Amino acid sequence: MRLTDQQYWMLASNGSAQSADTGLQLTLAERLSLDAIEAFAYRVNDSGHLLVIHYTLEDVHLGLQQLYEGDSELHRSLSAFVRKYAGQGPCSITGQGIGGAFGLYHAAVAGLTGVAFDAPGIGKLLTSKDLDTLSITNIAAEDSILPAIGSHPTPVTFAQLGAEEKERYSFDSNGFARPGEPNELFRSLMRISSLNDAARGRLDARVQELAEAAGLEPFISGDDDLMLLLHRLELPSVIEAIPKLLRRCGEAFQDIFWAWRSDVEPLLHYDARRQGEIVVERTTMAAQQMADYAKQFHEDMEMILTLTALQSLDRKEGLEQLEAAARRLADELGERLAKAANELTDQLGLLMMNRFGA
Repeated sequence: MRLTDQQYWMLASNGSAQSADTGLQLTLAERLSLDAIEAFAYRVNDSGHLLVIHYTLEDVHLGLQQLYEGDSELHRSLSAFVRKYAGQGPCSITGQGIGGAFGLYHAAVAGLTGVAFDAPGIGKLLTSKDLDTLSITNIAAEDSILPAIGSHPTPVTFAQLGAEEKERYSFDSNGFARPGEPNELFRSLMRISSLNDAARGRLDARVQELAEAAGLEPFISGDDDLMLLLHRLELPSVIEAIPKLLRRCGEAFQDIFWAWRSDVEPLLHYDARRQGEIVVERTTMAAQQMADYAKQFHEDMEMILTLTALQSLDRKEGLEQLEAAARRLADELGERLAKAANELTDQLGLLMMNRFGA
């Protein structure tokens, strides 16, 4: 049973075959209604079954949570449905978005073929055995956001957008999606995935801090926390939370300052003249620590701002807000760093004056 990408898309985008003109002879064999999921099993031209998985809720964040729960009643019921038809001969599966991701996962577990559209990654749910039997394609439109979430066990296939607004994809004369390019958001998140452990850990912590400052509760534990939290963040709430993070940045400068003072005061007290070079060296090191912290903070925040702007519903307005917020962030961070460095210098002068007099 071989369907074209376009036929799969007609079924996936309609949620069922009732209003999809696919050119196939489809007979509904079963309809399964679950909490947030509707699944349809069709007999195709008397040659096998086609399963269509449709996510019925508009709450994407809830959908991601339900998807990544893995061992849940929703997954168990859908698994039984898929396995029932997988055991009756040729069978393929389709769906879009969250529904497509559910289809990807259960197709991998049951060893089915098929095509999903704009589905987030389900790599964290799969075992090595599942990966051996994975033979379903995930096609994403060039402007799609959801595929940037989660890890993908196989490369996502990007497709060109349709010529008209109502056409999600561009298909060739044979009904197959025309190859496209990953969007900027997807490329940015893939760069995050390639960060080393130290940089990734720092960014994870920064996003968690920002989520807390924006009033978001922790999402779910696991390797994809960063992507999921980023998806939940909206640009206005990120911009509003920046002052809180800048205050934490100021607190970090103060921690460096007090560590420096605790380090140099004994040196000045006991043997100031002989320890002068060491004191200058320690002061330079403290100033560099502050500068490094500020640089990392700025890079992290700039990346987070960019990602939230790119996934903004109004991309143009989001990028304009990004530009203004980035300027304010750089200006205030520079002011805080200059203030902290001046405090180091002033305190060193004061300590020297106290030790040697005017």
